[in-house]
Amino acid sequence: MPGPGCLVKGGSACVGQSKIHQTLPDYQPRWTVAQGIHEVHQAILAEGLNSDDFEGPRYNRIAYLRKLLAEGRVAPDLRWDRRAVEAAD
Repeated sequence: MPGPGCLVKGGSACVGQSKIHQTLPDYQPRWTVAQGIHEVHQAILAEGLNSDDFEGPRYNRIAYLRKLLAEGRVAPDLRWDRRAVEAAD
């Protein structure tokens, strides 16, 4: 369970500021979590991304591996299929 002073709690993880302040006492962040979220959101909108992009093979490793398996580009042990690699060359 996260201890006191956690800014963000999730599962057994704790994101706080005590270590950074102990290590670098004069450190002052220039960016907030809210600003970071806003920046990511704006970039997603600017690129026209949608949930299909994040759930499909472009950004989702499992979906990408399933695509490679379906195309026969990787073997069931997830190693590149030599025949597919040689055919692509």
